[in-house]
Amino acid sequence: MIDAKKHKAVFVMMTIVLMITISYFSTDQIQIAIYKFAITSGAAILGYWIDYMMFSRYRPGEFKREMLGAENGERFAILISAMQIRRALIILAITVSVSLGL
Repeated sequence: MIDAKKHKAVFVMMTIVLMITISYFSTDQIQIAIYKFAITSGAAILGYWIDYMMFSRYRPGEFKREMLGAENGERFAILISAMQIRRALIILAITVSVSLGL
């Protein structure tokens, strides 16, 4: 399994390669690509913080198994999965709405 630092490094390298490719083939479009990348990244961060502020008590990383009791292991897994899907949908909705507004 790839650890988090290597996983992030792969995406950073992919981004750098794509930006170099865009700058090589279309030098006129590099400013637009950087602008759109910055706006989309900012929208993803905004989506995370909106989820954080709206559901500050129900974050996947801080929900404890003891809150449901020891006998509810399956319910705990479903609840954590639902929290992660909720966060992904909020981030997706904000990113798509900002991207379509460009």
